[in-house]
Amino acid sequence: MQTNLPIVTASGVFDSQKEYPDNLLSPKRSVTAFEIELFETNSGTSFIDGVPHEIKRGNLLIAKPGMIRNSRLPFRCFFIHFTTNDPAILSLLNKLPAFIDGDHYEKLRGYFSSSQLLFPLDTLGMLIQQARNVLSLLCAINTISFSGYPNRTSYQKNDAIIELAMDFMIKNYDKPIRVEDIARYCNSSTSHFHKRFLAATGITPNQYLNQLRIAAAKKMLNMQSFSLAQIAEQTGFSTQSYFCSCFKKFCGITPKAYRQKMQYRL
Repeated sequence: MQTNLPIVTASGVFDSQKEYPDNLLSPKRSVTAFEIELFETNSGTSFIDGVPHEIKRGNLLIAKPGMIRNSRLPFRCFFIHFTTNDPAILSLLNKLPAFIDGDHYEKLRGYFSSSQLLFPLDTLGMLIQQARNVLSLLCAINTISFSGYPNRTSYQKNDAIIELAMDFMIKNYDKPIRVEDIARYCNSSTSHFHKRFLAATGITPNQYLNQLRIAAAKKMLNMQSFSLAQIAEQTGFSTQSYFCSCFKKFCGITPKAYRQKMQYRL
C-alpha cells in the first residue's frame, strides 16, 4: 500500500547493556530512516555526523537518513523509527535539530509508550493510529524549542561567566575571535577560562565555537550561491582549508560531499 503517512518500521526500548554488554562504543552506521529517541538515563554520548552530544534523561535525538551515528555506552532510551514521503512532514523534520537538550521525558514518553502498544502493525487501523501518533509526537517536539545552534539547556546555568561567554560566541562566531578574546571579554585568564568552560560544559571553548560555525556553515551549504571560500570567511574560519578540515572532523564528510548529499535529498 502506497501512502505519504509516516510508516513506523521499529518502535520500543533500547538498552545498550543488553545489546552491547561488552562494548564501550556502538559501531558507526548510516541512518536509513528517521529515528527519534527519548533518553531515560544520564550516561553515554551520542555522536551525530561526528558531533558529540552528552546523553541526559529527557534529551531528544532526531536522526535523519544519511546521517552517520554511533554512541558511547551505556544508555537506555525509547525509540521510534519511521519513513515518510510527505513534503510537509519532510519539511518539518528537516527543520528540527539533530539533538535537543532539556528534560522532556514526562512530556513525551507517552507518545513512545503508545507507539510500543501499536507495534507490530497488523491492521490498517493500527497503521493509521501509529501514523497519527508519530504526527502528534512531531508536533509536540516542534513546539518544545528549535535552534540552529547548539542548545545550552544542559549546561550549568548558575555560572554567569559561562553564560556570558556563550552569548559572546553566539553573537561573534562569524568573526575571527580566539579563546583569548573570549576570556578577555569575561575578565578571565585564558587558562582559567578554558578549564572553567570545560568543567561546566564537557567541551572546550574552541569546540563550542566551532559547533556554532559548523551549524551556520551547514545552512549556507544548502544555498548554491555561496562558495566554500565565502562560507569559510562568513562563518569565522581563518581559511577555507581550516574550514574544510574542521567540517570533516565534526561531520565525518567534507563540505562538498555534504552539499552534494543535501542536493540529492532535495
